[in-house]
Amino acid sequence: MNKADMDRKEKKRQTSDGDTAMAGLPLPTLEKTIDRFTDWATPFLTNEQRAQTRAALNSFLRPGGLGVLLQKKLLEYSDKNPDGSWLDNYWNSHFLAQRSPTPTRSNYFFLFRHRESSRLKSAAALVAAALNHKLLLDQQHVPLAVQRQTPVCESQMNNLFSTSRIAGESEDILQHGETKTGGDTSGPRHIVVFYRGNIHRLDLISKDGLAHSLRDIERGLEEICYKCLDEQATGRSIGHLTTLPRADWSRTRRALVEDSKNNAGSLHLIESALFSLHLEDFSPKDNLAACQQVFLGDSGNRWFDKGLQFIVFQNGQAGLNVEQSGLDRATIVDFLDYVLGIDPQSIDQYSGAVEQGIPFNRELVFDLPPDLQKKIVRTSGDYERRRNALVCKLVEFNVFDSALLVKKQISSDSFVQCALQLAHYRTTGKNAAVSQNISMRHFSAGRVQPMWTMSSQMKDFVDIMQLQEAAPSQKLAALKKAADQHARRVAECRSGDVPVLHLAELHNIYKRHPEDFKADFFTRLTSGGFNQQEINKALSLFRSPGWTCMKKQAFHTSFLASPNLLHQGFSPDCHGGRNISIGSILHKNALHAFLCTQKDNETALTTFMESWLTAMDDLRELLSGIR
Repeated sequence: MNKADMDRKEKKRQTSDGDTAMAGLPLPTLEKTIDRFTDWATPFLTNEQRAQTRAALNSFLRPGGLGVLLQKKLLEYSDKNPDGSWLDNYWNSHFLAQRSPTPTRSNYFFLFRHRESSRLKSAAALVAAALNHKLLLDQQHVPLAVQRQTPVCESQMNNLFSTSRIAGESEDILQHGETKTGGDTSGPRHIVVFYRGNIHRLDLISKDGLAHSLRDIERGLEEICYKCLDEQATGRSIGHLTTLPRADWSRTRRALVEDSKNNAGSLHLIESALFSLHLEDFSPKDNLAACQQVFLGDSGNRWFDKGLQFIVFQNGQAGLNVEQSGLDRATIVDFLDYVLGIDPQSIDQYSGAVEQGIPFNRELVFDLPPDLQKKIVRTSGDYERRRNALVCKLVEFNVFDSALLVKKQISSDSFVQCALQLAHYRTTGKNAAVSQNISMRHFSAGRVQPMWTMSSQMKDFVDIMQLQEAAPSQKLAALKKAADQHARRVAECRSGDVPVLHLAELHNIYKRHPEDFKADFFTRLTSGGFNQQEINKALSLFRSPGWTCMKKQAFHTSFLASPNLLHQGFSPDCHGGRNISIGSILHKNALHAFLCTQKDNETALTTFMESWLTAMDDLRELLSGIR
């Protein structure tokens, strides 16, 4: 690391109040990124495709060329943004500039372990525990999160509460409410409760600044449900509108605000609420049905722009739907482990809550002209069609032997990735482009980054597993090499090597202001710049076989561990194409996975699932059969 890099590292600070100094995500050199990118792409390319990709990389990397200038501009941005990350602009455009409806593209979910309880008791306990977390966060008393014995950046905790995505014409914004609740009665002190398409405000903090007790909250929810017993807000359920394409929702939202002060006030209360709670009148028949409802439930009883949506069913089973633009999964797992780990009977003493009677609550109503009511009904139907275009499945592998993996010095996620690649090859005869989320929270303002799991060692492992004449010892050695390489790549990514995102952000810098790089002959003589031919040649990298193969993912995967969660999941649409998303929760001796793909890819999904289970059994037997 040169002196400039060291100086930048020293300047970086964690953005959450009370956090200690934390290094920022280091900006890799262009040469290092090119080397990493070449290594990641090589297993997918023929010799001819490798030569084409290398030629494009050389054009991009040419001394004094476009790639070098783009890197210089990114370095300048990094220097001017010491408290953030050089990827901040990338993430804003990646999340907030996408124009497709968010529920079936961007949001993700968690299903909690079911604890026998009534709907209102379960809901009240979740609300009270989340409020307790908020009060502790205000006081900087939330226990410091640690990942692999390393403290992590807590800046995303500031996005947990009173956060909502606000639709814009060309790009959305992430709106944050006041940062303090506690005794500051001017800040947000309410949640919004959705039931049967009706929306109610429910205060959790009294006008005196005191937190309502668990019993108070339960009674408040009971009163709201009673008010809605005979009322189903079919044509007035504006939650449907949050499933619109973003530009359409932006125009509709603007019209709502401009047409009525009442609408503007109700929208403000929804968007500034600490979080939202969604009560359902039914109990899912099984875990898959519960996952589907938490992930893609009735849009009339949801608000998909809210940062946190707690969903509670009639039997007390519950889950959380998350709008991802400000919140990564690892942050949510820390939050949920706290919320779900509290004994409900002890919540009041933790938060200092006192019984004050039924909390203030009132219905939020909207002035909706007939044409908008018709649009709400049409939007509901459009969402239903998009939802039905996805197919979801569960894999619950309950003989996952973590002790055996520890003994063989193979990480759980490496083992699962090897089984995934083996299963895909057995069903298609091809190697799979698979990305895996790697948490970067040990850097200031760090987010996840996608890591491609296919390597030369993984390819060799898959090949040797097809050879009947190969001895078990040879197969085991190949498995170990593939798993070790996977672990090394994870370590490289965690050290700050983000080759795909680095190149993508360099490309984005050009696309944001292409006029900054093109110049006529005389300007190039005096102050630099490039003609269109030079620009096209440099940007051929992003049309090369190496770049194209990175975009054709067969799977996108996320692996998390928590004793309180049964499943996690997300849509394949947030990564483009007809791929399969796999959200997994790892337990000591079990792997629970939620898989999702397009409906017309259902046969491939079913075939893969069966092969994946078989592959994990085969590899477990391979590990246990050789000493």
